[in-house]
Amino acid sequence: MAQSGASGDVKSGTVVNPNTARVEAFHRQMLDRASTFSDERAAEVMAQQAAKIFEAAEADKSPEDILSADMGGTIQGRDVPGTVWEIRSYEPVISGRDDLENTHGYYISCDATYLGGPKDIAQQQGLIIGQTYALQSGAELVMFKLRALEAADAFPIRVTVMGTVTRKQRLVLRLGPAPDMAGMSDTA
Repeated sequence: MAQSGASGDVKSGTVVNPNTARVEAFHRQMLDRASTFSDERAAEVMAQQAAKIFEAAEADKSPEDILSADMGGTIQGRDVPGTVWEIRSYEPVISGRDDLENTHGYYISCDATYLGGPKDIAQQQGLIIGQTYALQSGAELVMFKLRALEAADAFPIRVTVMGTVTRKQRLVLRLGPAPDMAGMSDTA
């Protein structure tokens, strides 16, 4: 007997969970969107990183400054739990990686500004408050929320990247509301 809310093929005896079917449809739609992504965004990020290197060299910065000038062009969400961002938009991008579990063949790249977070993470990732980065993630909960926010016409939006470590030592990444912070007032 099929579960309530499930549909299936009576002849084959298979039951399709409507929630699973909805998630699979979501991934198909996002993968289709990702296939229309142009290389312009990647070229833009590369140009921004190159400009930082050129600026460091032209300003007679130290070799250390030049070597670290391109840090932070793209930021992986899994590397910045506890940080706060303003996300203006996102794009699904085809992934060439096949070494990760549950990749679905694409990831999300956000046009995002870093607003703050733990000092050690900011230093490790080369984050500067007020700087724009390509914040990227393939985490399903992040992708689901971004699409829902897009559908609600909620961009730009301030969010916190939250990471929870499971008992099996896996990081589950989510987006949550941004905390109230000095300088984050919506009034002008």
